[in-house]
This record gives sequence, C-alpha cells and structure tokens, in this order.
Amino acid sequence: MKALTHPLRQEIIRYLTDHEEATSTTLAKELGESTGQTSYHLRQLARHGVITEIEGRGTGRERWWKMVGFSTTPESVPSLARDPSFQIMAHQSIANRALGLQDLLERISDEPVAWAQATRMSMLSAHLTVEEMAAMSEELTAVAERHIDAARDKRAAGETDGRRRVRAHIDVFPLRREPGDDPGGTAETGTEPQ
Repeated sequence: MKALTHPLRQEIIRYLTDHEEATSTTLAKELGESTGQTSYHLRQLARHGVITEIEGRGTGRERWWKMVGFSTTPESVPSLARDPSFQIMAHQSIANRALGLQDLLERISDEPVAWAQATRMSMLSAHLTVEEMAAMSEELTAVAERHIDAARDKRAAGETDGRRRVRAHIDVFPLRREPGDDPGGTAETGTEPQ
C-alpha cells in the first residue's frame, strides 16, 4: 500500500485509468517528468501488481502498460481505514473524482447532445438497514461490471465505432448518525452507539 502513495505513481495510475494504456515516454510528456522517472515508477507499480505490460505491443525499448487495478474486500476495510497509506490513497482517489466531475461540468455544453443526455450525476439518500445497503452495493456493482465486461468483449471483437472512455463512480456509504437513528450493526464492530 505504501508503495502506491508516491505522488508520481498516483499520477501514473490516474493517467492509465483515464487513458487505458501508455508508454513511459507518453507519461513523461503528459506528466512533465523524465522518462527515467516514469520508467522507474512503472516498474515499481508492475512489481506490486497494479499495472502490467501489454503483451505483443511495442518494439525494443518501447513498452506499453495498462492498469490491472486493485480493490479492497469488505472484510479488509476496517483495518485498512486506519492505515496512513490507505488514507493517502483514498484522499487522492476522492480528489481525482472531484477533478473529473469538475472537468465534465466545464465541457458538458461542448459534448455531442447524445453523450450529454446519457450523462448522469445522481445522489440518492434513504434510511436503509445494513443488509439493504450491502445488497444495493452488490447489485449496483454487478450491473456496472456486466455492462463493462460486455463493452470490453465487443471492443476486443473489433466493434470500436462510437466508443470512448467512460467512468462510473459507485459510492454507497452511511451518513453520520442523526438523533433517533437506530445504530444497528454495532455489535459486529465492537463500537458503542454514538
């Protein structure tokens, strides 16, 4: 986790997430760094399994890289949340989401009408049980993964017309407790109701 918190590595991760693939030369140009720096940090990210070299792409010294990705399991969140390295990564992820949404707002009027109309920014709130919240999280993620997997398969089969990179954020979390809320689930965490 600590290896991923380096600012340049975070920028490389952000770039690869946005653009899918790149070389150290591309990254050096886009991020204002030397190719030596980007090459070194690409190798470190590959060593930790966050990115991988694209097989059969590139020649000689030109190596193409793509994200493998990483995620946390529900069981690991309580312990990770106390890890300073995880905190740094989480704050960077939140900042990157905000930057992406700000960029969208600045250019949405210049987007083709169909793309603008297909864009969604929603915020919904309700009183749920922990079981209902978990079920909603799993279902939203499953729907997104189904669409992403289908699009990936079509692109791999050569269907590339009309495609562009699209990002979906799924955030499901409890809001701060309000007076009168049933704390529910505190026995599992060992915390006292607030």
